[in-house]
Amino acid sequence: DDVVEEKVDRKKAKKKLTPGQITELIVELENEVNKLPLALEKLPSDHPSRPDLLEKLNKTSLELESLISQKKINKKSKKKSKKKSNKKSTKKKEMKPKSKKNKTIEPIGEIRAEKTDRDAAIELDSRGKPLSEKPSEVIQHMIRDLSDPADLSFVDSEQALERKKKRNLTG
Repeated sequence: DDVVEEKVDRKKAKKKLTPGQITELIVELENEVNKLPLALEKLPSDHPSRPDLLEKLNKTSLELESLISQKKINKKSKKKSKKKSNKKSTKKKEMKPKSKKNKTIEPIGEIRAEKTDRDAAIELDSRGKPLSEKPSEVIQHMIRDLSDPADLSFVDSEQALERKKKRNLTG
C-alpha cells in the first residue's frame, strides 16, 4: 500500500501542477498534519501503529513544505514574467513623438532696435501712404478710386429719385 502511494506521489511530482491543484493539496495535507498529532495523543505510547503514524506525519509535513515552496517558486516566476512584460511596455511608452513647439526665429547678425513713431513717419511717402506697398497694388487702388461711380451712397435709382423729390419739395 505504501509503495503504491509513493509511486502515485512520484507521478504527481513529475507532472506539473496548476496553482489551484497545489493549493488544494496544501489544504489536504494541512488537515492531515493537524489530525495526526491528535491521533498520536489518543494512542498509548507502546501501541504498535504509533511509529507508522509518526512516519506518516513526517512524510506529510515534508510534502506540505515542498508544495508550499513549489507554490512560492511559481509566484516568483510569475512575478519575473510580469516584470519582463512591464519592461517591454515601458519601451513603447518612451517612444513619444516630439512635441512641436512654436519656436521664435531670431535673425543672425546685428540686432535691430524696435521701430518708433519717427521711423513710421519716415517710411510714409509725401501723400501719407506707406512705402512698403508694391507699386502694382497702389495702381490698382487708384484705378478702383477712379472707376467707382459718385452715387455709391444710393442703393438704386428709385431711391435717388425719391431723395431728389424731397429736396425739391422742401427747398
